[in-house]
Amino acid sequence: MAQAGVGPKIAIKSFENENQHGTYIVNTRNCTKKPLVGMGVREEVTGITIKDPDMAVSTGYLVPILKKLGELELNVLHLPTGESELTLYIANDSYEGRLLPHDIIYELVRDALKPSATIENVDYGSSIIGMVGEGMNGRLEHKIKSVLIDNKINVSHINNGSEVSVYYLVPREDLKIAVKLLYNSFFRN
Repeated sequence: MAQAGVGPKIAIKSFENENQHGTYIVNTRNCTKKPLVGMGVREEVTGITIKDPDMAVSTGYLVPILKKLGELELNVLHLPTGESELTLYIANDSYEGRLLPHDIIYELVRDALKPSATIENVDYGSSIIGMVGEGMNGRLEHKIKSVLIDNKINVSHINNGSEVSVYYLVPREDLKIAVKLLYNSFFRN
């Protein structure tokens, strides 16, 4: 059986600039002083928030929603849920040229949502920033968010992906400056 983290060095590069250095996944880290090791971005995201008081008491509530999203061949990047609310963060490039956001909503309402459900919000202008590190905790998450807030960038904490990742939503028009601020604060030596 292969041991996690053991294997060849893997290079991850940008599709837009294949000549750029890129990021390497390796067996060991060269810099262990900083907890954050990477950042990922999805520039164009549509968020659809669904609210339903029956969500928490309905077994299999997500099944028809996920089935419909699959039928529509949509790339759902993130799906944070609460007791009576969920938000679908969908990659715009998975529907552009074939569907409009209101087509997606129509399909969900017609085929997947219960009559008690409402569409609470549709956000067309956001981007997702994912921060990856070791030992992600509330203090580090607060530092990340503070960098953006202190620089007047409207940021929402989507949720913790795990002990090693956290995701934030920022306005698309602020994405480049947000990435630059985070890079300069956490990755520049």
